[in-house]
Amino acid sequence: MLKELEETRAKVIVLLVLNYYGDFSKIRREDYYLLYQPRLFRNYQGITFVNKIHEALKFQEKIQEDEVERVNVPIHHYGYMEDLIDEKNKSDRNLALLKEELSDPEHSPWIEYHIVSELYRQKNFEAAFQFVNLSIMRFIKEEIYPPSLLYKLKYEMLIETENWEGAWPGIDKALELYPDYVDLHYYKGLILYHLSQYEEALKSFNHCLKLGDQESKHLILNGVGSFMAKEYCDLCLEKIGKEDPA
Repeated sequence: MLKELEETRAKVIVLLVLNYYGDFSKIRREDYYLLYQPRLFRNYQGITFVNKIHEALKFQEKIQEDEVERVNVPIHHYGYMEDLIDEKNKSDRNLALLKEELSDPEHSPWIEYHIVSELYRQKNFEAAFQFVNLSIMRFIKEEIYPPSLLYKLKYEMLIETENWEGAWPGIDKALELYPDYVDLHYYKGLILYHLSQYEEALKSFNHCLKLGDQESKHLILNGVGSFMAKEYCDLCLEKIGKEDPA
């Protein structure tokens, strides 16, 4: 990596971040979300951090495509594993800081998104769902496409609460915006599977296998484009076989 950094002329370096989830004492190598994020940038280039929490880069001038370079060096992040969050009261601290920023009438709609993330971690799904819809509306109001992360969280919550009817067929609208997002196709498959629409679910899971789970533009749950989708393909085929023995 040092050689790549010495040779690059890019202003921003994007690295692969592996965010592990679950119980730290029972950690498994395959339990992570992956996302390419800007993690290194040149000093004195008008690039600064904004927000008190979940800091984001702010560019004084628009960064051109050839000024950003992706380097496939992983960062292993364990800070949001369940027992570590409990130890640091991290979620409560984050919510307090985010609510301070929420009071600013010119705050970014990303603040609502980050509040959703914290409420989701606390299993406060009712409040989280209100904020996820509010964030989507605020992005639209500012004439910005709501980020794919918002739709991922929205349908994760509906699936977690087994609100299959509430999730279907609305997820198709999210897929119209992000047809390359494997997680949304996986969630669609789960929804259809639990609505006993096994043949349609099978199509979604097969499409997940075609997409794979290494897409660089979205937050991806490891396995939705590989072993997790394959497992549900097998379950769908088993259900279809039982319905139609011929």
